[in-house]
Amino acid sequence: MTFLSLTSARRGIWALSLMLGAATLAHADTPTPGGDSETHQLDVEIQQYKQQALDINRDALNAEEDYLYPIYTRLAVGVSVNVSGLLLHEVKLSLDGGQPVDYTFENTESIALLKSKGLDRLMRANAANGQHRLHAEFEASFADSKPNDPPLRGTLDQTFVKDDQTRMVEVIVGHGSPFGKPELSMKIWSAPK
Repeated sequence: MTFLSLTSARRGIWALSLMLGAATLAHADTPTPGGDSETHQLDVEIQQYKQQALDINRDALNAEEDYLYPIYTRLAVGVSVNVSGLLLHEVKLSLDGGQPVDYTFENTESIALLKSKGLDRLMRANAANGQHRLHAEFEASFADSKPNDPPLRGTLDQTFVKDDQTRMVEVIVGHGSPFGKPELSMKIWSAPK
């Protein structure tokens, strides 16, 4: 399994963006007598360079993703919350007994995930075609819980079959029963075409 890492190319593009931003700020401090066309032309060119840097950055990120995670092995794992008022503190994921990915949620991240009813991608991996086992754990508490209340915990060990398409595995923190404690379940999504 390969996990995404920051490459030197991305750092170089980041540095180029900083230099262009610094050039813009340095140019903005120089006085312009009567708004001459030379200054305007320079501003237009700087904006074009900024856009080119953004385009190169986007293309580099896409190329890196395609290289590290070919479409036929690409697998992403994310988490969502379907329990009103439940704030995630920590989620641990591992695929096929590999190195676990441990993510600690800030309070603001947990609130945003809950309010948006969205999906937070926590893991990317290469997974060959065939059966795989996902292990997931969570720790959470309700927003109105007292400081001395113990956190809620749950685990999931489930197998799924990966084919030759990009897949997204959603780990859902949801209701196990109407008044029971939250439990984990899993849903497999196909990548948009």
